[in-house]
Amino acid sequence: MRHYAGAAVVATSSLMAEVSADRVAHAGIGIGMDRVLRGVCTEQGQAGEAQDCATPPGLAFGLHVRLSITAGIRRGKSIGIDLHNSFTGDGVLMIATFGVGYEWH
Repeated sequence: MRHYAGAAVVATSSLMAEVSADRVAHAGIGIGMDRVLRGVCTEQGQAGEAQDCATPPGLAFGLHVRLSITAGIRRGKSIGIDLHNSFTGDGVLMIATFGVGYEWH
């Protein structure tokens, strides 16, 4: 099994559909077109050897998932997690963000 670790600069965009339970719990999923600006990584193979790899710049298909909870109806403090995958020609870049804030809708 190979293991990869690295960093990337990616501009993501998503068109999402979201559902809400009692206007408190929210779940969304969507697709997008991402712009990969640069990606670098280190690959470790089965024998333990390490080698550098790079993701070339270009466009990539994206898939975005969002889960959040809002304390209040229509507005309030919010806590959530966003997961975004960018599917490049070299593999999948996985991005996770955790957010705390205030929502008003």
